Amino acid sequence: MLISNSEVDTALRCKRLHYYQYALGLYPKQLSRANHIGLLGHHVLEHYYQAIMDGASREDAFRAGMNQIVASYGHEEPDIVKLVSQRFMQYHEKYKNERFKVAGVESVFSIPLENGTTYPLTLDLLAYYEDGNWEGEYVIFDHKWKYDFFTTDELSMHVQTFKYIWTLRKLGYNVRRSILNQIRYREGIKDIDKIFRREVLVPTDTQMENIMREHLAVSSEIKAAKEQPVAWYKDHAPRRFNAKDCGFCYFRILCRQELMGKDPSATITNMFAPEDPSTFYRKYGY
Repeated sequence: MLISNSEVDTALRCKRLHYYQYALGLYPKQLSRANHIGLLGHHVLEHYYQAIMDGASREDAFRAGMNQIVASYGHEEPDIVKLVSQRFMQYHEKYKNERFKVAGVESVFSIPLENGTTYPLTLDLLAYYEDGNWEGEYVIFDHKWKYDFFTTDELSMHVQTFKYIWTLRKLGYNVRRSILNQIRYREGIKDIDKIFRREVLVPTDTQMENIMREHLAVSSEIKAAKEQPVAWYKDHAPRRFNAKDCGFCYFRILCRQELMGKDPSATITNMFAPEDPSTFYRKYGY
């Protein structure tokens, strides 16, 4: 059974949310503006780095990314396309001389765990440094389109890439660090250094072992729940009842209707769609 970091994180946040998303396989038809920016931004960077990996020059890779932006007209809101286009042009100009070999783009890895589950992951970018201070190392890049940069506290709790490092090490890669490749989409910023920031994260062995031990424990609970009938899981998926979390949850209307004993079938039909792994939403984890 495949159980990702996103699924574990969802189960830890709210079991009811996990039930809707992973037991029923429901995904919202309408995403937030922030989600659309992140999805298009990831898509453009994927084609940019894939072109470089395939041997294109940086300028040709830039054109490959811009082609995806042009293709998005008619599918995305014009202001979102304009914003992502501007950020991508600035990104290319800032990082066009970066020195590493692109070793993987949206690369999929997985590793079996001792509880009978498999941990799968998809890397935004895997870089290999042939010289410099990180010579001979692979480095994981995780693209983050953000309104504001991560705070110090948020960085200390960002363990997703630590799981990535642990997995790649188990698979034989010399990887010690990850980079949160932050791109701010807040408009009106003139200073380039306040738009882009790359935070280098270097976990200790103890951190990674503790994180994976907890992942193992939660994934065991998820596995046990998913092996039960869906009707059983519905009765054993309590709501979080937290205003901060619930206020931004895509399932809050559906959840509220069920809580009040109302038939949610019309809401499910109108607001949600069955899981489709080919969509941007699933591919980039939004």
